[in-house]
Amino acid sequence: MRNHEAAQREARKQTLTVEMARQVMFYSFYFSQGTPEIQENLLQYIHLIRPAWRLPTENWDRLFAIVPAIERYADLGFHEFFKAGQDRIIEELDAIVPYMYLILNSEAADPATRNELVGEIIVGIIGQDYRYLVEQGRRPKAEVTYTAQHPGHGFNPMIDPYLSHFCYYALLGNTCGVPEFDELYAEIGTHAKGRTALFEEVIVQHDVTREKLRDVIAVFNLQNADIVNIDNMNL
Repeated sequence: MRNHEAAQREARKQTLTVEMARQVMFYSFYFSQGTPEIQENLLQYIHLIRPAWRLPTENWDRLFAIVPAIERYADLGFHEFFKAGQDRIIEELDAIVPYMYLILNSEAADPATRNELVGEIIVGIIGQDYRYLVEQGRRPKAEVTYTAQHPGHGFNPMIDPYLSHFCYYALLGNTCGVPEFDELYAEIGTHAKGRTALFEEVIVQHDVTREKLRDVIAVFNLQNADIVNIDNMNL
């Protein structure tokens, strides 16, 4: 069993299937929180940790067949997450395909740039969490909170109006089920909880970002007080 699982993990590293490409497409969109710069960095991170992945042009027609994929992901909350409607979902997801091709089919970045890239992603995630939870007061989603439906009881983070990507995925260690994005958030969580040099550089030493994260954690804790209480790490 262990050998089989190891073989599956190795095979995943070497070959990008259409279904895996769809997962990357959806979740790079979801985790970008509507920001193209974050999405580009997310795709660059995927390319960095999966340099063997390529997106063949002959698979484009299958990737562009987005409507059935949307229906399959409906239980994950994409219909609720994108209030602009299905037509816009299709339009924006279709636009990602050639964008993914350019990134995944380019020369892989130097692994030495990984920390710099992760640092930019961290700042971007916190910035978008702050935009929704603090500046706007909530995300434009259905009224389903972490308190009402916690993990194990049907909770769906994609439709939580008070979801913090940084708190839920990085600090609490929840997964989305896509290994590459789970690896990213586990890495971010390690930097945050370990107060690494990277975390000190991109967060602690920058007043604006540090204060944003402190406020995001405060709102997330307030809205989910019956379930979690995340340490603000003396920010």
